[in-house]
Amino acid sequence: MTRTTTRRRTVIAALAVTLAFIAAGCGSSGGSDATDTGTSGSGSGATTTASSGSMPVKLDGTVNDKGTKDVSGDGDKADVEVELDDNYFKPTFIQAAPGATVTVELKNEGSNPHTFTLDDGSVDKELQPGDKATVEVTVPEDGSLRFSCNFHGSMGMQGAFFTGTGGSASGSSGGGATTTTGSSSGGSGY
Repeated sequence: MTRTTTRRRTVIAALAVTLAFIAAGCGSSGGSDATDTGTSGSGSGATTTASSGSMPVKLDGTVNDKGTKDVSGDGDKADVEVELDDNYFKPTFIQAAPGATVTVELKNEGSNPHTFTLDDGSVDKELQPGDKATVEVTVPEDGSLRFSCNFHGSMGMQGAFFTGTGGSASGSSGGGATTTTGSSSGGSGY
């Protein structure tokens, strides 16, 4: 081998390693969602809290936790806005008064179709990218009610309505481990 050939191979190898590092960096979010605090949306009793690492309701499988919204101070009628994005709901958990009817304003801000599906079967709404919809959810008198995306639930796109802390969401599959993530996977979900 000539000196020029060796030098070219070294440069090509160095470029390949550099490109591998750049590609790996593009796949991670690098940001933190822990700054999403404050109030938004509905009545004066509504608050949003960013994920602190512990979920108010145990859900089986992966959960892409984007915070908790408390509308329990709004009584038996409450309103909440829920963002459907690629592989997460925001907020992920919604605390409401026992037996409350919650009007949920859904907006698909992702690039894929998503569903908002309650485990009790009372709501199963599909939204294409950019679509908006309104559904009503009756919160159980006690415990919780899980919601998920039929397409991406196994990828962490799930959450729950709940009336208190602790416990497991009704309708969740039994026995699985829970993984909490603070960001979406960044992939297309298909």
